[in-house]
Amino acid sequence: TCTIERLKPNTVYHVRAYAKSSTGISYGNDISFTTQPHSRAAIVAGAYHSLALTTDGRLWEWGSTGEWYLDEDYNDAYREFIYPTLRGFGYSEIAAGGGYSLALKTDGKLWAWGLNGWGQLASGANWDLFSPEEVGTVYSTIAAGSNHALGLTTDGKLWAWGGNNYGQLGDGSL
Repeated sequence: TCTIERLKPNTVYHVRAYAKSSTGISYGNDISFTTQPHSRAAIVAGAYHSLALTTDGRLWEWGSTGEWYLDEDYNDAYREFIYPTLRGFGYSEIAAGGGYSLALKTDGKLWAWGLNGWGQLASGANWDLFSPEEVGTVYSTIAAGSNHALGLTTDGKLWAWGGNNYGQLGDGSL
């Protein structure tokens, strides 16, 4: 995961996002935003997708989200957002893992979507979520690994969930 932080206040930034479709065609689009005092903007990269958080709380996503669907000929295919797609408003922090995404709203509620084979979405279920859904509350910061995630609650408790095949949850088990 890659995050760009420490942007200067009251500055206009331009992000150019490019993606390559499954047919090999490259597409691009620009996102522009102006930082505000005490605001936070971020860009994170997952395995096959990227997220951008603007200082006004807009969340953008592009690339492959790991969503399977049937195309018009009933063949399995991946859904790809070749242009940045607005995923919502009111977000304060983002994290991208291996085919899934996490985002905090300004009220501390955790939203998740994408692949969930290891329980990395914290949804309490084992199926994938194809659009952002609320899965938790009271978080102050989040982080996403390949197939596990971490969240620090507003009262200082660290939670870990998802895959644990290398001990990444820190609970002493594998």
